[in-house]
Amino acid sequence: MGGIRTESARLYAQLGALLWRQGALNEAAKACQAGLATLPDEPAAPGERSALLQRLAMVEGVRSTYSCGMDLLTQSLELARQAGDALLMGAILHNMGYLANAQGQQEAARHYYQESLRLKEETGDIVGVIHTTGNLGLVALACGDLIKARNAFIQVCDLSRQFHMPALLAAALHNLGQLAYEQGAWVEAQRHLHTAIRLQ
Repeated sequence: MGGIRTESARLYAQLGALLWRQGALNEAAKACQAGLATLPDEPAAPGERSALLQRLAMVEGVRSTYSCGMDLLTQSLELARQAGDALLMGAILHNMGYLANAQGQQEAARHYYQESLRLKEETGDIVGVIHTTGNLGLVALACGDLIKARNAFIQVCDLSRQFHMPALLAAALHNLGQLAYEQGAWVEAQRHLHTAIRLQ
């Protein structure tokens, strides 16, 4: 019975993720809550419970209820630790960084992203490394540290080219273009943005 419940929870988590990506926030929240309801009250299946809480947290984050989202992510992180799931921990810490940055808490965001990056590098999560490095660049940009921001975006470009990820490369080039534009480097900005457009 426990295996069936765990599998149901996984399916609800996947459904919640799909609905969240489509912008159907209420339906995504209901799917996650239904998944949590399938799990027994005792601390079983911490990985599945963590994944559901993480998705529910991001729904709350998009709704701008950041404190609720952060509380859910904190619970999710503890469950991921119990499950020994470093990949999931890296994803949760990334999302904590995202919510902290959205609240203007750049130092907290930097801390969460750096911890996320460390775990992603240890587990070989290349896509995760690229996403988190890019977000560290955005935090640096928000703090006015243009050199760190530029270096992060260039690193994302290099990794995206190395692993043949054109969509992530386009996003990094867009960020470099915006940075160049703000610095008055019009020719460089146009070059980056034109290249990003061609990759779309």
